[in-house]
Amino acid sequence: MRSERLFEIAFILLNRKQTAAQELAKKFGVSVRTIYRDIDILSSAGIPVYTMQGTGGGIFIDESYVINKSILTKEEQEKILLALQCLSPVDEIHTESIVNRLSAIFQKNTDWIMVDYSRWENKNDHQVFETLKQAILERRAVKLEYLSSYGEKSERIVYPLRLLYKSKAWYAECYCTEKNAYRLFRLTRILSIIKTLKTFNRADLLDKIPDDKEAASPPLTTIKLKCTAQTAYRLYDEFPPERITKNSDGSYTLNVDIPLDSWVFGFILSLGTEVEILEPESLKEEISRLAEGIMKRHRKV
Repeated sequence: MRSERLFEIAFILLNRKQTAAQELAKKFGVSVRTIYRDIDILSSAGIPVYTMQGTGGGIFIDESYVINKSILTKEEQEKILLALQCLSPVDEIHTESIVNRLSAIFQKNTDWIMVDYSRWENKNDHQVFETLKQAILERRAVKLEYLSSYGEKSERIVYPLRLLYKSKAWYAECYCTEKNAYRLFRLTRILSIIKTLKTFNRADLLDKIPDDKEAASPPLTTIKLKCTAQTAYRLYDEFPPERITKNSDGSYTLNVDIPLDSWVFGFILSLGTEVEILEPESLKEEISRLAEGIMKRHRKV
């Protein structure tokens, strides 16, 4: 990519102060003419690079020009590197090279953290993510097959606007041409995806996204669960610690406001006999109904 090459050329010049166009052309596998075009771009961007002909000539950068790392505190430098490390799984090839260069400039180690958003043994996640990322950048519509939370499959043409990571999952914020409305699609539920040739005005659609997101949020219900010590870790895996209280008998109580949806029902059922629903009554009734249905399906005739 040209942007990465420009960054590296500037980095080389900062370290050496002088280099030859032929050497850069060989390093990046491009023509000398391309290197000189890159130098023009760097110069027009305000970086003081220049060329000299003849013996002792080459490509130079002003001796007084440096990336002044002192304008950033040590904490700010570490936060920049951390942010790039978190971005690395999204664009591993290009982000890694930038992290390495900035690490050298800041003189910081980055081997203390590794971020991997993918699920175990699932290669489809990366393909879906890459297709959506490219479609967003190219402003191209995608055709996707999607599995809803109700188990219904559908095919849709959508305009992908941006990727959102929230609550341990990736989502694509899109404009759905079928519903003529904005929708969130969870990436793990996208069964197949194809980038189409149809283009769209991304900036215009982003400007028209409804501001009142709370109005579209599902209603919240206060639930209270009591769990045994053996399953307390499940509470801490999913909920803020301030919502969890350890009781004198060793059990744990969860008190949280949350939408009563299929995820909550599945979570409670997965705890089996290690959980007691304290409130509300409607949740007790729904879990009882679901448990009875499971029991009937698996009961031997």
